[in-house]
Amino acid sequence: MRVGKSVKTQLLPDPPQKINPIIPPHPQRKPTTQSWAVFTYTGKETTYITKLFRHTNIKIAYRTNNNLLRHLTPNPQPLDPFTRSDVYRLSCPDCCKACIGQTGRDFRTRYNEHKRALQYNPHTSKYALHAATQQYTFGNIQEHMQILHTHNKSAHLNTTEKFYIFKEASISNHLNDHHTVPNSKIFQTILNDFREESH
Repeated sequence: MRVGKSVKTQLLPDPPQKINPIIPPHPQRKPTTQSWAVFTYTGKETTYITKLFRHTNIKIAYRTNNNLLRHLTPNPQPLDPFTRSDVYRLSCPDCCKACIGQTGRDFRTRYNEHKRALQYNPHTSKYALHAATQQYTFGNIQEHMQILHTHNKSAHLNTTEKFYIFKEASISNHLNDHHTVPNSKIFQTILNDFREESH
């Protein structure tokens, strides 16, 4: 009896083994890195500048100083705009040519640096050098320093500055170095659109 079972066991094939299918791993999507840039909305030019980042991974957010909380909160001492920082325009009182610049310090500090340059070393400031060589008047901060844009200091600050340099250069009105004037078809398109809407 034992021999019969042994023979039967040897003659019968082994039971089929269950094979687990090989499932390829699910491809993982590479995380997309996005960064945000916050602009203080000051008008149409803010919209034109932010269009430059439309096809990038940089998301744009706007903020405004004209909000309900500001109107409801008493503010007996108005904010000095020259305590902020960003891109500015210094115009000559005598010929109206302009120098575009950016600063991470407040505008008043940067203005005083231009003023000291006129007294001690005009070659460190294109605006001071222009006033010294032409014997022109050095403009005061209230009338001749225009704040063009304010937002957090970042890489976008360079783009904003280049746009305004390009704008002044397009009408031959800039005092900046010629090598700082960008040759940009995008800037030209923005200026053309802006001028068409202004008329």
